[in-house]
Amino acid sequence: MREKLVRLGYLLGLALVLSGILYFFASNWQGFDRYTKIALSVGLMLLFYGSAFAVRKLLPQQAFLSHWTLLAGALSFGLSIALLSQIYNTHTESYWLFLIWLVPVILFSFFTKYQPFYVLSFVLFQFTMAFFISPTGAVSQRGEHETLLLYAGMALVNLLIFWIMKKKQRSSPVIMYA
Repeated sequence: MREKLVRLGYLLGLALVLSGILYFFASNWQGFDRYTKIALSVGLMLLFYGSAFAVRKLLPQQAFLSHWTLLAGALSFGLSIALLSQIYNTHTESYWLFLIWLVPVILFSFFTKYQPFYVLSFVLFQFTMAFFISPTGAVSQRGEHETLLLYAGMALVNLLIFWIMKKKQRSSPVIMYA
């Protein structure tokens, strides 16, 4: 019981640190120049990834803390992608941003076998496909049949994910439910 409370305390502390950093960015955003914004977003990402590596090496018995810090790094990576896209006004479709974010999260999920990475990769995949099928920044040039075929493909991929979870090759009750 005590160990679960300690883990919950670590998670709460990490969530508060992340929200404090995001609040700092949001409240001071107009005061930063372009290069400072880039340095802060990349530095935040490197801070969490470096912390995950250091915790893994220094406290190998606290693997959960390393995983949580790695998850915070993956979230900061997505934030950095969004910030860089906004800074350089790339006019990139949203599905590209989610796809770029999805790739390292899927790799982390396979290497760490940590449930939150499975859930995050599933959610990012759903967003990627939804924004690909129904783009927000431009008028879709697809016909009704093409759109229906894309939705059928998305349903097929979700069925494949469900089958993999059902066969217990990867286990995630949250994704099974979704």
